Amino acid sequence: MFYLITLEWLKVKRLRSFRWVVAGYLILLPTLYMLTNKIPEQQFENPFFSTAQFYQFPTVWEFLGYLGSWLIFFLLGFLSVLLITQEYQHKTIRQNILNGLERKDIYVSKLLFLFLLGIGATLYMTAVGLAIGIVHTDITSFGIITNGTSIIYRYFIMTIGYLLMGYFFGILIQKTGRSIFLFFAYTTMVEPTLRWLLHHEIIAGKSMHYYPAKAFSDLIPLPIIRRIAEIPEIEGVSLFLSIEENIIISILYILLLSISGWFIFSKRDL
Repeated sequence: MFYLITLEWLKVKRLRSFRWVVAGYLILLPTLYMLTNKIPEQQFENPFFSTAQFYQFPTVWEFLGYLGSWLIFFLLGFLSVLLITQEYQHKTIRQNILNGLERKDIYVSKLLFLFLLGIGATLYMTAVGLAIGIVHTDITSFGIITNGTSIIYRYFIMTIGYLLMGYFFGILIQKTGRSIFLFFAYTTMVEPTLRWLLHHEIIAGKSMHYYPAKAFSDLIPLPIIRRIAEIPEIEGVSLFLSIEENIIISILYILLLSISGWFIFSKRDL
């Protein structure tokens, strides 16, 4: 296992795009979050949060996680597509097989690297949240700091979900430009259109929430919308599944993407 991870690292560390994307995530997460202090309080009037709560425990976890989810989607989702399609483009996979590796080793090495990338992204979000919260919260205790930290493991599941979805589209299409286009087109246009036109208008119930991108994104929803969904007066309006349902569905999609990706990868010409 260590050998496979090392082999993958030796390949990706030379990619300029990998360095740019990782640097973008590391820089943009704290920078964009701290820019929210430029929002005038009078422009952010709502019954749930004040702008000061953006930086205080425990709500810092919710808002930082939500911002991070967009960076994961755009940056790391893009990167996961790129990592596999670049292998096809440069015929690195074929060369590795000629050098003695099996397809299973190549596929698993990518999966392991993506999981490590997800762990790293989650740990970094946690570190940023701790730093911001400790600095801006007047009274800190272990209970206050850890209140709301369920966001951390949901953030990890969401990250793995987007990474494997990008990986799947890369394996399916193989061409970099087309794979990236299909990944973003599906998540931002195709799936939302299906959800609202088919399930919202024709099929009643919770079925519109059972799509992969919807399940991943709802793991870390916008906190204000989540609060609105909890208001008793609008019970019956299905804005979200429960957190537990989202976690189960997301894990099932992660398994499905992994198995489907392997099936395609093992059968395709390289």
